[in-house]
Amino acid sequence: LNITPFASKKIMNYTKKHHRSVKQDEDNEVKASKSYHHDDYHRSTNCELLISPSASIESCQPCTAVSSAPVKTQKNIRNRVVTAAKLKAPISKTAPERIKLALQEQRLKCAKLEKELEEMKIEIENASIAVDDEMSKDVVSMLSKISNKEMTPFMQLFWQQQKKMLQASTNKGIRYHPMIIRFCLSLARKSSSCYEELRNSGVLVLPSQRTLRDYRNAIKPKVGFNAEVIKDLIALTTTYFNTQRYVVLLFDETTVKSNLVFSKESGELIGFTDLGDPEVNYNTLEKCDDLATHALVFLLRGVCTNLKFALAYFATTDIRCEQILPVFWEAVYILEVTCNLWVIAATSDGASPNRAFYRMHKGLQGDSGKDVCYRTINLYAKYRYIYFFVMLHILLRQQGTAYLIPAVEVLDTCGTMECPSSGSIFASSTIRMLTMV
Repeated sequence: LNITPFASKKIMNYTKKHHRSVKQDEDNEVKASKSYHHDDYHRSTNCELLISPSASIESCQPCTAVSSAPVKTQKNIRNRVVTAAKLKAPISKTAPERIKLALQEQRLKCAKLEKELEEMKIEIENASIAVDDEMSKDVVSMLSKISNKEMTPFMQLFWQQQKKMLQASTNKGIRYHPMIIRFCLSLARKSSSCYEELRNSGVLVLPSQRTLRDYRNAIKPKVGFNAEVIKDLIALTTTYFNTQRYVVLLFDETTVKSNLVFSKESGELIGFTDLGDPEVNYNTLEKCDDLATHALVFLLRGVCTNLKFALAYFATTDIRCEQILPVFWEAVYILEVTCNLWVIAATSDGASPNRAFYRMHKGLQGDSGKDVCYRTINLYAKYRYIYFFVMLHILLRQQGTAYLIPAVEVLDTCGTMECPSSGSIFASSTIRMLTMV
């Protein structure tokens, strides 16, 4: 057996071949009838025939593995011809069929991109707002001449962003600064019509109402305590430490327009009275199908920080003290346990339900020695108190309404006035200041 090298390995001929040798006559007229038959095999060096003479030639596994290599090579060559060539493939070494397929693919891509470009041009022409070139140049020139020393940080940021957007060729695909988005949200919230008028005038480049709505609805609002809002509060206060975690919880009622709105996302009718919990609604509300006329809002203010955060809101009609009690303590629980924020005080106006709510904690104020209930033990941190406050400006207005305003005419003649309740003498300047608060 002669071992010959094949595919970088020493193997013997395994593939069976039939060779017919034909002997021809010199004049090429008579073909020889003599012929002979022989078989060639490519075999591996680990052929089982060499080890076991009784082994079958067709079932030799090493030789079968070696013989499959040429078959795979031929198959890869056939598949390579079918696929398109890569963009950086050398033309001299690439089959013409593959070059043709690559050219066809590139033509299809170019046609698709040209169609998209044409659609974008049509949309820009229909939706864009042309600004006068002279106005644009004047605004850019004025902004470049303003000294940075005369501008506040936000003003400097605002004009830098306006200058950048005025120099842009189109208002499509503009990325607005987060502070600009926040400022525009505040303007649109105060007056959407004025904001739209300012935007359409072309004096300033401002985001559209559709863009602001995407930012405003990043967290879907709903009645009660929203889990996404709580996560946002935790992320906002995660770096607070020690005294920075003291907060004041404010709650107040605001008037809303009574109406029913259908929610496309949840499929519910929004506008009925709702305290955020079915059990609380069942226990405290006389009717659950009344249209809400007010919204009870819980706000958060930091004592040693600039934290200002809207925690939750509830749909109500005429709020009562027994309705405030469960939602207030649920808010305290979320702040103390979930957010690790320390509630030190609660503030509201002097409405009768709020005062009655404070008086409900008379048994929890500890040894205060006072008839007025001004504090309560924090149920979720019993070593601390929660102090109750009424908003100062409301008290001053009530005092002015009670006995200061009727005596304003006397101030013009005598310049002083005696308080009817305590007998104290007020100067005219002090009384005018209080009545203007």
